[in-house]
Amino acid sequence: MKKNTKIIVLVAWGIVLAVLIGIGISRMSVKEQRFGQVEDVVAVTGPAVSSDVSRTEEPETVSSTDVSDAEESETVSSRSGDESAKGAGEDASSKAKRSSSKKDPTEKLKPRETEASDRQAGSEGSSDSSAPENTAVSEETESPTPKPTEKPVYRFTIECRRILDRPELWRDGLEEVIPENGVFFTGTRDYVKGETVYEALKDICEELGILLDSRYTPIYETYYISGIGNLYEFDCGSESGWKYSVNGTLPGVGCSRYTIRKGDVIVFFYDTEV
Repeated sequence: MKKNTKIIVLVAWGIVLAVLIGIGISRMSVKEQRFGQVEDVVAVTGPAVSSDVSRTEEPETVSSTDVSDAEESETVSSRSGDESAKGAGEDASSKAKRSSSKKDPTEKLKPRETEASDRQAGSEGSSDSSAPENTAVSEETESPTPKPTEKPVYRFTIECRRILDRPELWRDGLEEVIPENGVFFTGTRDYVKGETVYEALKDICEELGILLDSRYTPIYETYYISGIGNLYEFDCGSESGWKYSVNGTLPGVGCSRYTIRKGDVIVFFYDTEV
């Protein structure tokens, strides 16, 4: 019995030793594997470290001591991976800053081309170049409304005031013909190019219903006015009759041969001496 007990104890101790040796061998293999992974992680740079580390992890069931050792190794690997990822991120950010600091050359050309076209348009439009804002202000400024141009006119008068103070020369019934103020018509008329004094006199008499008696004289190639408003030549003496003046002067030609000008003052008047 004692021998059997010793044998059982020895076998038990042998089993325990074998188990311990197996555990030690497995721990060593795990540590070697973890250290190899750490070295691989430290050697790798860039953002792919985290993915490589995750791929190297194997789901193994180990003892509590193995788990602690594995956590330590994973902490070392994660720190190294974070440091490498941080360095890679800093490199990427610095590259992005350098790339953003470089300006596109086309961006500089666009405003210059616009300014050049504006200057060219300004130089072509006028000798004094003005800014677009000034142009917009000048376009919006209301221009003064131009005054309507006045039509050219002339003044025309038909009167017999020179015989008002000579009633002794009047023929019988002339007091019914002569106006009290001695004026048959006075006023302005629109200027018509090429119109003669005779044509103006004829139009006025037709418009007002004033009797006009005239005859054409071939010798002088003009019309002779013998009576206006029933006041005829020789009604106030043997030398009385109708005459006309332009701007205070006798023209010296027949009324149908004088062409009216702008602003003329024409007066047909009855005088005791022709």
